[in-house]
Order: sequence, then C-alpha cells, then structure tokens
Amino acid sequence: MDNRFKAEDVLWILPAILLLIAVFLKFPYGFYELLRVVVSICALYFTIKAFKNEAYAWGVFFVIIVVLFNPIFPIKLGSRPMWIPVDLAAAAVFLLGNKKK
Repeated sequence: MDNRFKAEDVLWILPAILLLIAVFLKFPYGFYELLRVVVSICALYFTIKAFKNEAYAWGVFFVIIVVLFNPIFPIKLGSRPMWIPVDLAAAAVFLLGNKKK
C-alpha cells in the first residue's frame, strides 16, 4: 500500500478543509464565492470518477454537492446557520468518499 501524498489528494482535502473552516469562522462574501468554485469543481471531478468506477451512491452524493455549491446558478439557503449542516455534510462526503475509491 502506497501512503504517499498524490496530487489528486488535494481535490478531496482542500474542499473538506475549506468547508470546515466556513463552519467555524466568518469571512467576507468573496470567500464563499471561492468556496463554491473549489467545492463544485472538486465534486464534479469525484462525480465523474464515482460513476466511472460504478460507485453510483457516491456519485449521487457528489452530484448533490455540485448542485448545491455551483457558482453559476447559486442556491440561496438564507442565513449562514442554514449552511452549517450542509457544509458539514459536504465535508463528510469528501472525507468519506475518498476512502471508497
């Protein structure tokens, strides 16, 4: 088993860290726009990978993340507290979904 860090690891670590930071700290709106871009791009990558590997359940989870975080047609859930469970769930999908590849 190879435990070395791979370039692909950034695609699940970065969005998970940003999502967890967004839960605990308050930032200007620009951070949340960047968060949407990073999370949706990474989720789209794992969506494609999951469906190619026939991990359809994980693919559906990542599709939901892409839809919720897409920066082109943003979904407005209202105030910041409404996003906290979404951010935590999305971070969990990135962290757990990576183990299922």
